Amino acid sequence: MRAVGLYKYLPIDNPESLVDVDVPTPEPAPRDLLVKVKAVSVNPVDTKVRSPKDKVEAAPRVLGWDAAGIVERVGGAVSFFKPGDEVYYAGSITRPGCNSEYHAVDERIVGRKPRNLSFEEAAAMPLTTITAWEALFDRMAIPLATLAPDDTGEVSVGSAPEVASAFRRTSGHSLLIIGGAGGVGSIAIQLAKVLAGMRVIATASRPESAKWAPLLLANLAKASPSSPSSSSSASNAVDYSAPANAPFSAEEVSIPVSTYALAGTLLLPKSGKRPFTAVVMITGSGLQTRDSRIPMPGLEQYAPFRQIAERLASNGVAVLRVDDRGIGGSTGRETLEKATTTSLAEDTRAQIAWLRTRADIDGARIIVVGHSEGASIASMIGASDPKLFAVVMMAGPGKRGGDIAIEQQEDMLRSDTTAGSPAGSRCVVFRVC
Repeated sequence: MRAVGLYKYLPIDNPESLVDVDVPTPEPAPRDLLVKVKAVSVNPVDTKVRSPKDKVEAAPRVLGWDAAGIVERVGGAVSFFKPGDEVYYAGSITRPGCNSEYHAVDERIVGRKPRNLSFEEAAAMPLTTITAWEALFDRMAIPLATLAPDDTGEVSVGSAPEVASAFRRTSGHSLLIIGGAGGVGSIAIQLAKVLAGMRVIATASRPESAKWAPLLLANLAKASPSSPSSSSSASNAVDYSAPANAPFSAEEVSIPVSTYALAGTLLLPKSGKRPFTAVVMITGSGLQTRDSRIPMPGLEQYAPFRQIAERLASNGVAVLRVDDRGIGGSTGRETLEKATTTSLAEDTRAQIAWLRTRADIDGARIIVVGHSEGASIASMIGASDPKLFAVVMMAGPGKRGGDIAIEQQEDMLRSDTTAGSPAGSRCVVFRVC
């Protein structure tokens, strides 16, 4: 069979560091599966094993330990799998690797490939998932939600009543993950949030990572039975209409921006001098809906942007607030991977331009009100738009973004009222380069 292996431990830029070879197809031992390999992934262990040294192999050494594929044959004592089963696994470092057409692996370290993952996606999972799982549930002993097999025999998260009893033990407790967009960190976020119901705080350093991590958390908030109604709630699940007998109306609007649109609510006073002074509200970092809700225990119903907007509208000021790009009713999620604070400012500029087209808004009396990162955006727009009437910055940053992120997480952990319990008092730090 074909494989990729090595004879000499050479620098990776040497053409002989990894070579195509022909090796015998392995014969499965009694507990082995012979897997037809469909996909593999590369891990730090591959780099460490292959690192340059003087040793020379008499026969080609095949690397690779994360794999996904289809069971071709089984050993005589195999009881968990049969030919045709789709599987994934992290193999044993003491045996030949999986960078080959076929691979022999002990069935006791193999799992059924999730049906919703491709072979390529499944092959990327084993070592990072095992590392995150063992850190959370073995080393830290965080309580695990009830698991139950489905009608195919595969294990998945149990039904809502089963999960709920376990969630009460850790729901609301905090877990800080450094490097949340890395391999281990991103898996740990999912396990902690969905299987333990924890409040996850994660860091990310690169701009693309800082945009991707909130997307992961927002998607998980929808999947977790313990998630409160928060910034990840779908726009159509929230009533944005004006309260009964309010001195203002609430108009649902859609504002086009490039290839996507922002969904929002425009509050208009029912009385007062027209055209109205208007405020555009700008949320802070992370994906937030127009109310800027706070997804923390005891604060789920606190909607600061809504409360500010309704107070201003009650006093004769029109207010526009929108769901951030890619969340709630707004589209454009596909653009977030490359988004920066500068490019996100274009969303606010589009809102200002849209307001200036309305006869009931005074285009010369538009004010931007930003919170946190939104305050930075407000100042950027204030410096570039001479027609802007005023800029209001709430909790605008005065330090580097990375320093702020660490300080905020430390403050949240110190203020966690669950810290007296065993699960609440523990913290794991992943440093993923």
